[in-house]
Amino acid sequence: MKSMRQRLTKTQWFVLFNSLVVVALYSTGNLRLTATYLVSDLIALLIVNTASLIASRRFNDWKK
Repeated sequence: MKSMRQRLTKTQWFVLFNSLVVVALYSTGNLRLTATYLVSDLIALLIVNTASLIASRRFNDWKK
């Protein structure tokens, strides 16, 4: 049985992660459509995605 990292590419993982975060924020009622909330949510996602991107570049055995 293949591991999860062999089934999905890095791009698919990023899309899946971001989609699940948005769904979780919406379902818990923490996603509001005002500028203050959207900007802070986008900044938090940008920070997490940047850290994940840096870490994933060092993980060379992806999708082997």
